[in-house]
Amino acid sequence: MPTNKEKAKKELLEVWSTECHGNHREERIIKQFYKTYKSQKAIYWYTRESFLYRILNKGLREADLDILFGLRFFLVDLHNQLKEEHEKYLRLFVSSDPILHVYRGQAIAVEELNMIRENQGQLISFNNFLSISTNHNIAISFAKSVTLTEGLTRILFKFNIDTRLQGVKPYADISKLSAVSTEAEILVMMGSIFRIEDVNCDLSEQIWIAKLSMCSEDDYELKTLMIQMKSETEAGITSLGWLLYKQGDYEKGKEFFQQLLPEESLSDFDRANCCRGLGLIACQLKQYDEALMDYSNELLLTVRLGQQTEIGIVYAEIGSVYARKREFNLALDYETKALDILRPLKHPKLSSVYRVMADVFDEIHRFDLAIEYYKKALSIDRHHLEENHAMFGSTYLLMGITYAHMGNHSKALDYYMKVHSIYSKSLPPNHREIILLEQNIQQAKIDLQNQKLNQVCLTSDDPLCQRF
Repeated sequence: MPTNKEKAKKELLEVWSTECHGNHREERIIKQFYKTYKSQKAIYWYTRESFLYRILNKGLREADLDILFGLRFFLVDLHNQLKEEHEKYLRLFVSSDPILHVYRGQAIAVEELNMIRENQGQLISFNNFLSISTNHNIAISFAKSVTLTEGLTRILFKFNIDTRLQGVKPYADISKLSAVSTEAEILVMMGSIFRIEDVNCDLSEQIWIAKLSMCSEDDYELKTLMIQMKSETEAGITSLGWLLYKQGDYEKGKEFFQQLLPEESLSDFDRANCCRGLGLIACQLKQYDEALMDYSNELLLTVRLGQQTEIGIVYAEIGSVYARKREFNLALDYETKALDILRPLKHPKLSSVYRVMADVFDEIHRFDLAIEYYKKALSIDRHHLEENHAMFGSTYLLMGITYAHMGNHSKALDYYMKVHSIYSKSLPPNHREIILLEQNIQQAKIDLQNQKLNQVCLTSDDPLCQRF
């Protein structure tokens, strides 16, 4: 029975053969790939001019999930080899200056340039692999040689990479592994994070200059402001799985994460990330016991890594699963564990913890506590989200439902109207959420009217009141 990797390789070859049928040069390359490819040659094949290089970069540039899923085994191999080369590169790196100065010249859409200019001082993540040079003149010559079409301009990226920095995506000199003979070429892993230090125009050279400094993953986690080239995605080797999850393609996302997990070179951090992805997918598929197993595996890894924040987040996810299974005592136990870790850190995940606890309190008819914890969630969200963020609408809706359960239909209506104010600014009028909300509003009005009539009838002998 073929392994997942063999299956993925076969799928890639089929697509490659179909797309390049009749192209004799590509057909020769396909045969060579089939006969000689091995994991240790991933960088060579990435740098070789062929359909594989073009289709991979197209998939990354456009976040085309079908393309990227077809290339999943190659992406894993490329990441693993680059990681190995990164470790070798740092061991052998000898320089009086620990800062690596590298350059990349290219064309850029004016729209993207403006986005970078407007976000100086913030963070940017590149979704694609970055091929950059240690030679300033080569990079600027390449930028000048690019033929510009409408909406494009030239830019030279000046990257500063502190080789002492921990917790970064892998990068390495790949000149000895490349299919193209070149001076020192540095390949940087997709999802690498940089701070935009400065952007200006060199009028004499007629080119934009952007100065960027590589940041660690720790910096990334501490910041809420980050822009991304082309599309939003999680950074690194697990990014495709997260893209598939966000698109609702759960089976493919599950297959991708499962294919990654057995990789020996996968870090515990990325392995934990895979387990979380599998847990979230299992929840979406209502496979709650499977989700608990995935989160338990993630918990073991995060404990091994000593990441207290992540341990708190895993506890929160486990509690959420138990809430869905209606095992409310266990749900509250795990959410309380999460609370103990995350509350001193004032972590944004606290709002989710409070919401799950509020949901549980509502289910067990502890309505006052439910309202109290929804308010705690709102308090956290106000520090991290914009005023009209959809999350406020979701919490207000839950509070309205709880007030309805309490028989306080006036309060319920007040909160439903708050939700309507938020949804009307972000959703089309015929959106399913607005339709359901309007049904809640109408029901609250009916319940409120009946409540008022009942109160009148308590002090009236009118025969008409007998119907209430």
